[in-house]
Amino acid sequence: VLTTHARLLNLKEDYLSTKYVIIDEDILPMIMQTKSVSRNEVMRLIYSLQNSEDYIDGRLINKLKSIVNVNQYEFISALSDDFISYNKSVLKNHTECCKSNLFQSLSAECFYHDSERDDILFIYEKKLPECNCIILSATADKEIYSKVFNDRLSEFYDMGYLKYKGDLIIHADHTYSHDCFNQNPELMKEICERHSDCAVISFKKYAKYGGMYLGAAQGLNYLQGQNIVVAGTFHRPDYVYKLWFMQILGCIPNDVMAKRRVQRNGFSFPFMTFKDSFLQAIQLYMIESEQEQAVGRARLVSYKCTVHLYSNFPLLQGQIDCNNLQKSMYKY
Repeated sequence: VLTTHARLLNLKEDYLSTKYVIIDEDILPMIMQTKSVSRNEVMRLIYSLQNSEDYIDGRLINKLKSIVNVNQYEFISALSDDFISYNKSVLKNHTECCKSNLFQSLSAECFYHDSERDDILFIYEKKLPECNCIILSATADKEIYSKVFNDRLSEFYDMGYLKYKGDLIIHADHTYSHDCFNQNPELMKEICERHSDCAVISFKKYAKYGGMYLGAAQGLNYLQGQNIVVAGTFHRPDYVYKLWFMQILGCIPNDVMAKRRVQRNGFSFPFMTFKDSFLQAIQLYMIESEQEQAVGRARLVSYKCTVHLYSNFPLLQGQIDCNNLQKSMYKY
């Protein structure tokens, strides 16, 4: 069976149990979703349930209380899908509008909360049906897939990469992170003026209305064959990487980011990352996936065009622009 990620997650186990499922795309972002629920909303729900004449199962109240009391990173036992479905009508009666994330938080186990914010973050994992999966990919991380899929992963084929017809030029003289642009207000203007004939894909704050931006550039083809600029290193908050780590390995990481030398894509370069090798692998996989998606909008494998990537995270087949850059920083 060759299928898409959305269809796979909805196929019945009795249909798939005797079949091999071939997946030719990266489906981890669909499976492992970072979501949030409002602490204040959960507290209001607890108050409403406790003052209700309806019969309320104590396990439901206990789960909700555990969620609002989360401090930093914590594990909370998940409620079963059957239990949540059985109590869904009661929950809807006590919420002004049904919040889908609320129900998903009840089935979650890995949580994070910072006392300075209202939102409580958690990982919602859309479990794969029982099946034998074969992964075909040029960019997916085998180590992460092996740990997420466990015995469902039958085979993993690294398809390598197709040689670009066009050129990928990497400008790594800054980090080009969110903070970097905030600290250098003229930087984006300088990049746009330098490439006035190119479409620019960058962070959402710089996108024109309806335009493409990092984090939302998947599958769009209207820039194919054109010279484009990708400006930005798409870091996620630390808690996203650590929640993934918790969900996959079942323990809380004790690690902080620092500037370390990284070996990736044939380059050795300094980068803000974690010491733990698996936590680092999660972070680099997520950053690389977003960079590849954005660069891929020009379809360099099919067209002789040029993509200028402004990032301190070099991609495979990229050529480092050494102007204003110490060559020793980025080694092949």
